[in-house]
Amino acid sequence: MNKFLLTVGLLLAAPAAFAQAGFRFGPQLGFNYAGSNYAFPDITSSDKSSNSYRPGLEAGAQVQFDLAAHYALQSGLLFSQKGAHVENSYFTAYSSYTYTYTETYDFRFNYLVLPLRLQYSSAPNGQGLLLLAGTYAGFLGGGSYKSTSQAYTSGTFQGGGGDSGNVAPGDTYNTNYSSHTYYSRGLDAGGQLGMGVGGQHLQVQLVYSYGLRNLGAEYPAGKGRAAPSYHNRCFTLAAAYLFGSSK
Repeated sequence: MNKFLLTVGLLLAAPAAFAQAGFRFGPQLGFNYAGSNYAFPDITSSDKSSNSYRPGLEAGAQVQFDLAAHYALQSGLLFSQKGAHVENSYFTAYSSYTYTYTETYDFRFNYLVLPLRLQYSSAPNGQGLLLLAGTYAGFLGGGSYKSTSQAYTSGTFQGGGGDSGNVAPGDTYNTNYSSHTYYSRGLDAGGQLGMGVGGQHLQVQLVYSYGLRNLGAEYPAGKGRAAPSYHNRCFTLAAAYLFGSSK
């Protein structure tokens, strides 16, 4: 009987506790500087491979639930543009000549991102200096890519080409190359660290996202080579304007 009364009391008290807790929400707009640490298994010591970052946008909504005077749980739903610029150079030396083949890729990955972060503020109610730590999940909605290639014999240009197409979620590359579709694994996940400043309504944050999941789709059996692996990396500078009440 006592346990039953205690349970009923907790259920009756829960709405009052949530009413006293602060809940805020509002739009968020930001700038991404994103890359991916592409690794190609067929790169040898005589070859070169480099990765660089690309700019992008991030926009959506942020929600914040105050846990205590200086702590809050932060989440949201965001459209986030990520991607990478990749350059590879393959070099082979023969007895009478050298052969060099270069290729470049520009990837744009469009994600729907769900972050979950613990926020500490130096002043109560999410104001002052902000420190952030948490995780995120990203769901690939699509994107695009462009590629170029060039071949040289002993430094003399022999020819080149290029390609472009869409990016789609998938665990295996398409063998139908006429479709011009590049496949990347649909689920991204990783950790986040950040800092920022907060006012009564406005928050500005700089967050670094470190992807932990290999997003490289596998080549079909019999392809004869291993597929590249890569993980998302992203710096995000964003501002949010929050409505609602603080605890």
